[in-house]
Amino acid sequence: MTKVKNNYVNFDEVLDPAVDAMLGEAKERRDAMKLTPEERRKIRLQRERGRKRKAAEKMKIRERRGKRVTYDLPPDLRAQVSELANERSIPASQLAAWLLTRALEHFGGTAEALAQELLPYLSPSRSPRYAWNLHRFLEEGEEF
Repeated sequence: MTKVKNNYVNFDEVLDPAVDAMLGEAKERRDAMKLTPEERRKIRLQRERGRKRKAAEKMKIRERRGKRVTYDLPPDLRAQVSELANERSIPASQLAAWLLTRALEHFGGTAEALAQELLPYLSPSRSPRYAWNLHRFLEEGEEF
């Protein structure tokens, strides 16, 4: 609701956020004109450092994308991995990668050996994407 006071309308309450942001930027530019050249240079350098830091963070995220995966794990298994990692003061993701690597080595790294080991734990899936689920290794009634 706009308020009229002394024949002036207060639009602060009804401004669109985008318009408000543009007006804020214009005010910042006006304020910057009042600064000394040295102060403007310092502000420009701060902004450049901020942009460089953000660009470096984005690059780091892009580099990690090929290495990251997401798996649904039971809470107790996640807690065990986290606890072991904390005890040894190592990242949980590195411990999980090491454990998966060791498990694959244990099964000989072949699809046939793994298939034989998984056979007792398979149950039919209702998903059109997968033929099987691994549910029997969980405790009765437990789900991910």
